[in-house]
Amino acid sequence: MPAYEQLFHQLEKHKLRLRARGSGSHDQPQPGRGSLFYDRRSYTPGDDIRLIDWHAYARTHQPWIKLTQREADERVQVILDTSRSMQLGGKWETAKLIAAGILFLTARQNIPASLILNPAGVEQHGKGYRFLSSSLSLLESITPHDAYQPVIPPRGMITQAYLITDGHIPWHPLPPGTLIIRILNTADTEPTEPIIAEDSETGQRMLLTPIAKREALPKREAAWQKLIQQKHVQGITHHQEEDILKLFQAFCT
Repeated sequence: MPAYEQLFHQLEKHKLRLRARGSGSHDQPQPGRGSLFYDRRSYTPGDDIRLIDWHAYARTHQPWIKLTQREADERVQVILDTSRSMQLGGKWETAKLIAAGILFLTARQNIPASLILNPAGVEQHGKGYRFLSSSLSLLESITPHDAYQPVIPPRGMITQAYLITDGHIPWHPLPPGTLIIRILNTADTEPTEPIIAEDSETGQRMLLTPIAKREALPKREAAWQKLIQQKHVQGITHHQEEDILKLFQAFCT
């Protein structure tokens, strides 16, 4: 899996980490023994020396204590759209890579995670590099198909949810504060070939000419902006031709 390994190397090289976000409502992190770093403070006598940030000490020659979120408050949910439109133009390969990168960061930070493939109807939970390995195998075994279904409700506390999609679906309730990563390519933004499209609700197929697709672009963009506003979620668009590392730098720290 060279593409995965290359991305993992880049994420590690740039020391990227998932941000500690509240469960959709900007909640303040709850201090405690956890693995999700959110701040540091000066060392005071009596502090547990196991919490000293030795990297910060090497840079500043002053002892600092790492502040982390309680393990019970940490959970990342990755929802991957497996509807048929994700097959167009290689978007599925990009989506798998983004999902794998997020799960790699949860493994590095030892954060419990969930991977949901919808509408494939597959859901698994775990933590660490063993879960990452099983998730990569699962991603390679799935082919996008069928129409979209309602997102599976989150289980327990969700620190952050990520939905990876191309936006060609009707949206059902999402976990609060979900970050929607929308994947687009030139076939979406500058269509030159006709495609067979399928209505995600009725299953009806229709031929879309390049002219019809271009005329639908403003309406589609307006629907995307409306989704962000009404669902109280965050959105980021990744064009397939762009550097995927820049995408991770946009939502990681």
